[in-house]
Amino acid sequence: MEAWPANPVELIIKRLGRLERKAAGKGRGCSVADFGCGDAAIARSPLLSGTVVHSFDVVARNDWVTAADMAAVPLPEASVDTAVFSLSLMGTNWLDFICEAHRVLRPG
Repeated sequence: MEAWPANPVELIIKRLGRLERKAAGKGRGCSVADFGCGDAAIARSPLLSGTVVHSFDVVARNDWVTAADMAAVPLPEASVDTAVFSLSLMGTNWLDFICEAHRVLRPG
């Protein structure tokens, strides 16, 4: 990662911070499903204190992470504003992961 021009998780956190501020300006919160979250860096970021982040990975590395199959996360339909896949579409059933994100995303 040291050789990467930018860490994608840091870029995602910055982008989500802008979305959080935009949602707050409209008097509402922001929620995220982080598919393949690793150690839940997005959920742990102090820059996203007003965002609800649901962190999922195959293995729960810490208390921030819920162990789950990315093709069947424990969220209701249309329950989050944003889905994140950062370096996590490597499974052979990656299309199932995308379908699951579509299921949990709110319309619009």
